[in-house]
Amino acid sequence: MLLCAASLGLFGLAQVPEPPPAEVEVRWTAPPECPDREALLRGIAERRGQPLVPGQARIDGRITRSGSRYVLRLDFQAGARRERRELGADACAPLVDATALRIALAVDAATEAAAVEPAEVGPEAAPAGPPAASGQPEAPDSGPSTPAAEAAPVPVPPPVAEPLAPPPERRAEAPMDAAPGRAVPRAAAPGGLVRVHGGPEYGAVPGLSGAVGLAVGLLWPRLRLELQGTFVAPRRRELPQADLRAWLLAASVQVCARLGRGALEFPVCGGVEAGSVRGVAHGPTIERAAFGLWVGGVLSGGVAWRFHPRLALWAALQGVAAVRPSFQLRDPEPTVVLFEPSPVSGRVLLGLELRIRDRR
Repeated sequence: MLLCAASLGLFGLAQVPEPPPAEVEVRWTAPPECPDREALLRGIAERRGQPLVPGQARIDGRITRSGSRYVLRLDFQAGARRERRELGADACAPLVDATALRIALAVDAATEAAAVEPAEVGPEAAPAGPPAASGQPEAPDSGPSTPAAEAAPVPVPPPVAEPLAPPPERRAEAPMDAAPGRAVPRAAAPGGLVRVHGGPEYGAVPGLSGAVGLAVGLLWPRLRLELQGTFVAPRRRELPQADLRAWLLAASVQVCARLGRGALEFPVCGGVEAGSVRGVAHGPTIERAAFGLWVGGVLSGGVAWRFHPRLALWAALQGVAAVRPSFQLRDPEPTVVLFEPSPVSGRVLLGLELRIRDRR
C-alpha cells in the first residue's frame, strides 16, 4: 500500500510542466529605421564572446528622433551597478554600437567582481583552533558528535573594501557621441559643404540682372569658411555715342558665424571679393572690349534650414562695396561715361546645400 502511494506521488510530480526558460530583461524601443532588440543583444554577445544570460543585466533603452538627430535614453543595471545615460548621434547605428560596448564592459566587470569576492573571504572562513598543550591528556571521546556541533559557524569579519583603482569599465569607457573604434576625435575634423545658388542682382552691371554662384566650404559647430564664385549675367546700356554690354565674374572668401540652434541656422558673413567686369562697346566710332578691376568687401546675412542630415535650404541678402571700374568714350572729345557700377551692389540669393559630416 505504501509502495503504491509513493508511485502515485512520483507520477504526479512527473506531470508538472517545466517553466519556460527565462529571458534577458531588455526593454528596447526605437524608430523603424533603427536596429532592434535582437541587434543590440547580438552586439553585446560579439563584444563579450558569449551571450547574456538571465540575471546578468537589466536594460531599458529608448531611441527618439529630434530633428535630424537621434537621442538615446539608457537605464541599465549590471550586478550592483546601475547607470543612466543620454547619448546623441546623427544615425542610429553608432548609438546601438556604443550601448552594446558599454553594457558588455559593465557586465564583464560585474562578473569579475563576483568571482573575486569568495577568494578574498575563503582563507578566513576556517581558522585553526589552538593546539593542545603538551603533556595534557586528551579528553576522552564521549561518543559521536552531533551534526549541530559539527556545523557551528565561526564568525568571519566582513572584508574591508579598498578602492585602490576605479572599476575597469571606467577606464575603458567609450565616447558617448561617437561610434566605438573611431581613432580620430570628431572635434578635430571639420565638416564640408557644397552649394549652388542664384537670384537677382542690382548694381554691378547696367540695370537689374541675375547672379548664379557655386560655393564650397568647411563647417565647424559655430563657424563656417566659404569660397564662393559668382557670375552676373550680361546687361546692355544704350547711349547715342555707343552701346555697352557688361557682365561680372568674381570670387570671394567669407567667414561666417553660425547663429541659431538645431535645424535652423542664421549665418552672418564677412569677407573680400575680387574679380573683373567685362565691357564691350559698339558705336559709330568705337568697337572695343575692355576689362575693369573689381575689388571690394562683402557682408551678408541669411538663414539656412537643414531638412535632412545632409541637405539644407539656404537664403541670403548680400551686399558688396567695391572699387569699381569706369567705361568711358574719350575719342572724340568730350569724354562720355558709358557705364560705372554702383558704389554698393546687392544680391538676393537662394540655394541648396549639401553638407558632409556637419556636427552642428
